[in-house]
Amino acid sequence: MILDYIKRFTLIVFILWATALDAAPVDISQSKELSILEHSSVYIDEKDLDIQEIMQKDLFQTYKSSYINIGTSQDNIWIKLYSVILHNKL
Repeated sequence: MILDYIKRFTLIVFILWATALDAAPVDISQSKELSILEHSSVYIDEKDLDIQEIMQKDLFQTYKSSYINIGTSQDNIWIKLYSVILHNKL
């Protein structure tokens, strides 16, 4: 029983350590604003589709604004995020 706890603890520590190796710091003191929507695609779901249907039909589209404003709505909003790596130029 204690051996199981030790194995689980070791696994958790390893996962946290491995993710920390890949993490890059984010400098929030920069004055430039960064919109997540610039690096993503959006689908406004008026038909209550599930994610498999949305992905199969490739319904995601680029969004032209830096924010989503569709007013009061019961539509689902799906956002597909893309991984972006930003580099500081020294």
